[in-house]
Amino acid sequence: MVQKLKISFDDPEFGWVRINIDSGMFHIYEQLSYISDPFDHIVAALGACTTRYCSVTVECELEPGQLMFSFHGDGGLIRLTISERHRHTKRLFEVKGTFDEICLPFWRALRNLQGRFSDDELSSRMHKPFPSSEMKNLTQKVELLRGR
Repeated sequence: MVQKLKISFDDPEFGWVRINIDSGMFHIYEQLSYISDPFDHIVAALGACTTRYCSVTVECELEPGQLMFSFHGDGGLIRLTISERHRHTKRLFEVKGTFDEICLPFWRALRNLQGRFSDDELSSRMHKPFPSSEMKNLTQKVELLRGR
């Protein structure tokens, strides 16, 4: 069993949002820039992972540098690799688990954000449109997967 991932987003402000990821053995707290449209890319990656066959990397701008989330699914388990790139790429953390163990914590963090702010307010705070229709589609896929 995978060490439980806990993921949360702080309140977005001025085009920045802090992501907090904790697995018990690994902890990261980084501020993501709107430049890379992190919410849109995370939602798209999670949507790809609902098929259980995925290979997608989300690159989030730290300014300077990037934080990367790579999701690789082979039909069963999904491997999440978190890396940081400044001048060189450095792998920070890697974990393998089920969709529920790897992807649901990201989805829950996004849903929590939606519960705290309207889509318009999120868009204003991040200087980019919040992917509300994509989140709705992702939520439907998650509910189908969890209802099996």
